[in-house]
Amino acid sequence: MYGFLRFSRAIAALGTSLLALVLIEFFDDFTQVEPEDSAQSAQDAMEGLLELLGWELSTSEEKRKPFAQVFVSLGVQVNFSQMVDRKLLLENKPGRVEAIQAQVEAILKTPEKKLGFKDALSLRGKVAFSEGQTHCRLTAFVARRLSEWSSYMGARKISEDLEYGLRFAVAHLKSAGPRVIRPKSEEPPIVVFTDGACEDRTSIGGVVFVPGCAPETFGCVLREGDISDWRSKSDQKQVIGQAEIFPILVAKLTWAEYFRGKRVIYFIDNESAKIALIRAYSPILASLKLVMECSAWDFHNECSSWYARVPTICNIADSPSRMELSSVLRMLGAVVVEPVFPSGMLPAEVLK
Repeated sequence: MYGFLRFSRAIAALGTSLLALVLIEFFDDFTQVEPEDSAQSAQDAMEGLLELLGWELSTSEEKRKPFAQVFVSLGVQVNFSQMVDRKLLLENKPGRVEAIQAQVEAILKTPEKKLGFKDALSLRGKVAFSEGQTHCRLTAFVARRLSEWSSYMGARKISEDLEYGLRFAVAHLKSAGPRVIRPKSEEPPIVVFTDGACEDRTSIGGVVFVPGCAPETFGCVLREGDISDWRSKSDQKQVIGQAEIFPILVAKLTWAEYFRGKRVIYFIDNESAKIALIRAYSPILASLKLVMECSAWDFHNECSSWYARVPTICNIADSPSRMELSSVLRMLGAVVVEPVFPSGMLPAEVLK
């Protein structure tokens, strides 16, 4: 029987190809895309083909829906209303995010805040699918932690990072809006070098190369009060892990006008920071929050980021991170700019 179904679906696919019909999903929702003027003819041709194959078609209003600019296919709402501007919008079907929010709130409102493996699996599937319609990165770590949680039988109290992740996921999904699909830009990417230094003090620096513009750079010292939350232990002196991720966020905020809607390549000389940014995850909560802020900024500004490793000796951002301007940057005519920090933070000293 299974072999026959595969064969008949192959025949259906061949038939739609010969009829020049655009369809996907030969197993449940037969989503068909067609210009408005030929929509009725295309629907008649598709239904005629399926009848020739002997397939039974539902003719109810719920199943046999007319062509529309906005429609739901396999739980995803597809919106063609902005195709004139070369934009295709994908979003979650109505009610999906509200259902996730209700489930999360029900768990977090209990005094014990316990989560069992069944609820963990359920939430993991729902969050992963819902995020897939938006950005696919901002809740990746939540899905990861829920997968780990589901490997334990019985209910356990939710950890601090998982609670943070669940709240973050709900907030993101509620405010994310649709995922916009558009033609890729043919402009060359922007190149950014960043660095962090932890010696007598904690400082950061960055350099940007925008095609057609003079290089720009920033350097600054961080206030002790702002980095105290980065320490996971009371006797911890260095916060180099966070100091290598933080300049990425500062670069995005400082050069926001350059980065919006563009492709940006970041060169970092710290392997753990690079991996955390690529995976959108860190087991260290302080680093995780910074990584999430970076991913959220990219999403809301339609920025495509690529993170790569550069040896320290080749990192042109090393000198501004130490509050100096190297001879190379001077030779290139780099312009020193004021760094922009996240709300509530200010630099203790900036490079002039």
